[in-house]
Amino acid sequence: MAEAQAAVDWTYFPPIGRRSSGGGQGPSELWNDVPGGYRQTWNDNVVLFLMIETLEGVEAAREIAKLPGVTGLFAASGDLGNFSGFGEGDAEYEGLITEVLEAAQDAGIHACAPLRWANRPGFTCFQAGTEGANIRRGAAAEIQQAEERFGSTGAGGTPVTGSGAAPLLANLTAECGSITYEADCNAAVQQAAAGASSMGAAEQEQIVRRLREVMGTNPTHATRIREIASQAGLTIR
Repeated sequence: MAEAQAAVDWTYFPPIGRRSSGGGQGPSELWNDVPGGYRQTWNDNVVLFLMIETLEGVEAAREIAKLPGVTGLFAASGDLGNFSGFGEGDAEYEGLITEVLEAAQDAGIHACAPLRWANRPGFTCFQAGTEGANIRRGAAAEIQQAEERFGSTGAGGTPVTGSGAAPLLANLTAECGSITYEADCNAAVQQAAAGASSMGAAEQEQIVRRLREVMGTNPTHATRIREIASQAGLTIR
């Protein structure tokens, strides 16, 4: 609770917070010509989202959500699992997420989550992937496209038909190549395995091969990855 109040204090000028307004700071030097004045309009335009990462944060979520100036609460999918010891889908984990969601709803502010939770009822704002993940995803998609286009003929040959596996492979590389958030990798595995079930043998083999690579790179996650794929209908031998 103290950290949340400090965040409000550092973000807002009085009377909401305790942010200073020295004459030599950026506002007066750079932005004081904004309509109405920087200092006078800041509190009406800034947004503040607080991330709930720990069990202590969940316990205090309802108090935090009611602090003046808090725009929304973010349910930290990875760290709530890290600090609780439970994973996405476990009843205990889902209870923590629900508590954060309801705290935000009861206070009339936004409930925020990772973008892959966009279909979860109640959440109204979302965090996209990290810059690193987006770069890896884009690079992987381009490499995959190039391999499919020229791989069987060599550069300058007749283009081959594109593969529906390409975006799934790119997402696996982005989320699981170097696992930052286990839940995001698990979601990518589930999506790839489920998508493979409607593909031809060659495309299925591409998915399986990439999953094997992911398991080899992340051996501590291999068993869970195999389980998720199997539940989605794809066997990895």
